[in-house]
Amino acid sequence: MKDYLTKEKVKSKNLADIFEFILKNKRTTRREISENTGFSWGTVSTNVGELIDKKYIIEIPAEKSNGAGRRISYLVPNSKTVVIGLDINRSGYRADIVGVDRTVIKTHTEPFTAKNYREATDRAISILDEIIKYCQNRYTLISIGIALQGDVDEENGCSVSFPGFSGTDNINIKKVIKEKFGYPVFVGHDPKCVLSAINTDKEKSDCVLIRIDSGIGMAVMTNGIVLDGFGRFEIGNMKVKNRILKDVVIRDAIEKSTKEKYEVAEKEYIENGKYADVFENCAEYISEAIYNMAVVFNPEKIIMTGNMIKGEKGLGKLIKEKFIKMNKEISGRTELYISDDISASFGAAMQSLNDLINHYGI
Repeated sequence: MKDYLTKEKVKSKNLADIFEFILKNKRTTRREISENTGFSWGTVSTNVGELIDKKYIIEIPAEKSNGAGRRISYLVPNSKTVVIGLDINRSGYRADIVGVDRTVIKTHTEPFTAKNYREATDRAISILDEIIKYCQNRYTLISIGIALQGDVDEENGCSVSFPGFSGTDNINIKKVIKEKFGYPVFVGHDPKCVLSAINTDKEKSDCVLIRIDSGIGMAVMTNGIVLDGFGRFEIGNMKVKNRILKDVVIRDAIEKSTKEKYEVAEKEYIENGKYADVFENCAEYISEAIYNMAVVFNPEKIIMTGNMIKGEKGLGKLIKEKFIKMNKEISGRTELYISDDISASFGAAMQSLNDLINHYGI
């Protein structure tokens, strides 16, 4: 069926484009919007008025008048209008309340204790319920973003293979949350959400992100656009040296080999060299997988993040050393970065905002 561009859709698109321009520039005027978007003064004024009425932006008078004696006013994102991002991860839950000005207002974290996917979903809904109640009478909430592990079906709003669980009960968490709370909901693969957190200003860069902990996931950005595709970038299912990657490198695999909690095993390795064979083997598999991604996508950078490789000690250091050696062999342009300060929940919040704008739902 053809999707005709109706008058209503054009109006919504104009509103979204103007809102996105204000978000990107953080402080602007009606004239600057008109000059940079090509919209007429009347179109800009009408849409700005609607955005102010919706509380998405606010208008701040300048302290001084311009050369013509007129006092101009600036349009800025309303920090009281917010989105919520929630990361559902076997390493723990994390939720962020984020203003549309991209300021993190409040963060909630707690351990992951669910025994199955249904319990994980129920707890996620309880967390959202508490956060939404907190937002009432304080902020204007406009959307919710959810980051999930596993093979994530964004269209149907679920993870079809959440790490550690044999089945997911086909729970459409997107539908459940939307029906319960009434807000637009975005559901995405956690590495994709992390990339969204990195690229909030939509720089036109090429990047591969790999997140590793209780599971291993990957997201790819080309020319500033995060690529989509259900199951397309499940690096954990990649075969490296005749082994499935996730069977060798994730937290459970190392804990099984060392019979220790991962943090204990890594500390023993760093301080005493214990379990060197386990960590060397893990780093070998991961670095070869990263090398393969560098050859396939030729990105400017590969970013590794996740609780297993915090900082550049232990496993993170080993991976980087091995990758640099491999990369020199092909004179690759790719640089490898280790980062431990990227939030999938913040990225989910940003993705929900982008989804809202791109689908003209504001």
